[in-house]
Amino acid sequence: MKLEIKNTYFEKSPLSVSIHIENSTQEGHRSFTLSLTKDESALNKLAACNGVLFDDDMKFLQHFFKELATEDDRLLQFAPMEPSFILRGQNQGDEIELLWIIDQGMAEANYSTDTGVGLLMTISLETLSAITKALTD
Repeated sequence: MKLEIKNTYFEKSPLSVSIHIENSTQEGHRSFTLSLTKDESALNKLAACNGVLFDDDMKFLQHFFKELATEDDRLLQFAPMEPSFILRGQNQGDEIELLWIIDQGMAEANYSTDTGVGLLMTISLETLSAITKALTD
């Protein structure tokens, strides 16, 4: 599965997130690639990482996006068991604010430093619905 998530205000602020998640293996994990970019050019990546999402991570990620649809103004957070990135979100009524942070230690040296590069974006409720549907299909 590949998700391309563009900032609601892409015309003025061309920020996007790309996440490619492989199918689950017999061991119950999925390889993924996450990229934060500042425009449509793959050359302008702010940060990127590869990692593993376990089946439980996928359940928590699905739950994270479902909760965003119903939780007004409450800050929610998702981090996989292998701490390669953090995702924070908040429902602001008619749009959703997402903060993606890639752990630079995991991206560069395979150990978590709890520091990283982030991207703050806004998405529509329709985009949130499409993400949730893609993750549950």
